[in-house]
Formats: sequence, structure tokens, C-alpha cells
Amino acid sequence: MKNILKTITGIALAMILIAVPVYATNDDNEHGNNKREDHKQEAHNVGSTLEVHIYDSGRVLVRGAKVTTVNGTNISADTLFGGSNISWLVDASGTPKVIRRYGGNSSVSEIQVGDYISFNGALTTTGAQWGVKATSIKNWSVQVKNSSFSGTISSITGTSLVLLTEGGKSITINTDANTKITKGDALIAFASLVVGDKVSKTEGLYNNNTNILMAKTIRLYVNPVLNKRTFEGKLTSTIGALPPTTFTFDSEGKTYTVNVPVGISILNKDWLQIPITSFVQGDTVRVYGQVQASNTSMIDATVVRNASR
Repeated sequence: MKNILKTITGIALAMILIAVPVYATNDDNEHGNNKREDHKQEAHNVGSTLEVHIYDSGRVLVRGAKVTTVNGTNISADTLFGGSNISWLVDASGTPKVIRRYGGNSSVSEIQVGDYISFNGALTTTGAQWGVKATSIKNWSVQVKNSSFSGTISSITGTSLVLLTEGGKSITINTDANTKITKGDALIAFASLVVGDKVSKTEGLYNNNTNILMAKTIRLYVNPVLNKRTFEGKLTSTIGALPPTTFTFDSEGKTYTVNVPVGISILNKDWLQIPITSFVQGDTVRVYGQVQASNTSMIDATVVRNASR
């Protein structure tokens, strides 16, 4: 019984001490001051304050704790005040609500060592660490938000591109199978993008720590001044896929790559709809469209007609 009373008394005293603001004293050594200031500044840099509140109900609110280890749903994090460190063991096994700095939904699996977090929950202190059964966690270090950018494609690698914005900033744009890429009213494939294309707007989730946008949409700029016209020539490649796809043909002494988006008219010589996979190398093809401003060997087609079939 005496040991239990000692434990309760110790916890109660610690609660009182933690609930009172902690200030540096002349006894703080220079190293302790530097660590405290670094911790506070890093927390402020990601938008958090550095606070600890323990209420008489047993609920705990901590802001600006730095994650030291992540083991499944157990997260260790520290709050440093002066030369004193409070070590927290956050139990996230109860599926707490996890959000990012800008309010987007997150998960415990996104939390990494070095992140700054805030958490709320019930006090479950045992041993050296202060335990908290978390009901909510905010990860200030994952700064992802819905954003949009415009600019010019400066490089393309795999399914990613680098966009040079009008402000001179380079942003990596990642795409996946769900990314919708359009040019005018036409849906096009990622493979149709070329360096120099102008992006009027791309939208998605942007992480300003990694400078990466996961694109939901990419809309290419279409120059309204460029005139569309009809090109006629011989098909020089086979076409093995339905739109969006491309093919090459020779017209007026030049080889063009034709970008065939989804939804355009593909016709035979009698002006009836046919699949583009029925085209055969050597067929006479007429393409109504316009040459790209950034690539004069690429035609964006509006109508494709096979004059041989």
C-alpha cells in the first residue's frame, strides 16, 4: 500500500510540475539551452507549438513532440523543455484519427522518426515513459495539401515529369493510372507528353517537404492561334492499341508522329467508324489536326481517316 501511495503521489506531483510552464534557469548549461532552442525552433518551423497539458480528468494534450522510434502502433516521442526531457510512449493501437498539418487524412504508417507530432488521449503512465492512449494524432511534418501549378515540362522520366513553374521553381510531378491528362477536350496518354509542353494547370496532393505533386489531373495548354489542317500520307507503323495511342506516317516529305486521343473520329474511306487497329502499314491516311508548337514532328489529331479501306 505504501508503494502504491508513493507511485500515486509521484504521478500527481509530476502532473503539477508539467502543467506549470517551464522556464530556463541559470543552472541550464549551454548544451541544454541549445537543445531546447533547437527542439522548439524545429517544432515552430513545421507550424507547431511546444506544449504539454495534463488535465484533472486524466486526459493529455501534447504539441510539438519529436518522434524517436516507431514500432507498429507504438510511437516514442520526446518534448524537451530546458535541460529536461519528457519521454512519451504513444499507443496508437485504438485506431486514432490521424491527420496531416493541413488537415488531410493520414495514418500511423505515415509517421516516421524525426517527425513532429501532437497527440491527445488518456494518460496510461507506466515505468520511465509517460504513456498515452491516443485518440487523435496530428503529424506536422507531413505537409501535404491540395495544390495546383502551371509551367513548362523540363524533363520526363518514367511516369514522372519535372515542371518548371512560371516563378522559376522546379516541381516533380508523379502520375499513376488514375491521373487524367487532357489536351483541349481530348484525353491523351502520358507517353504523348514531350519536353517543352506547356501545362496550363496540374492539380493534386503536393508535399512541400519533398517538392512532389501526386497529380490527379494534368491539362496541357492549347494554342488557339495554331490552325488545324488536313495531312495526307502513308502509314509507316503498325497500330497495336486503341486510343489513346500514336502512329507514324510520311506526309509532304516528312515523318510525323500522330497523337490519337480518346474520343476522336476514326473513319474509313466511306466515312464510317472503324477501329484504328484495323489500319495496316502502307495504308493512305488522312489526319485532320494541328502540329504541336513544342514539337513540329507531332500532330494532335481531331479526325483520322483511312482512305485505303
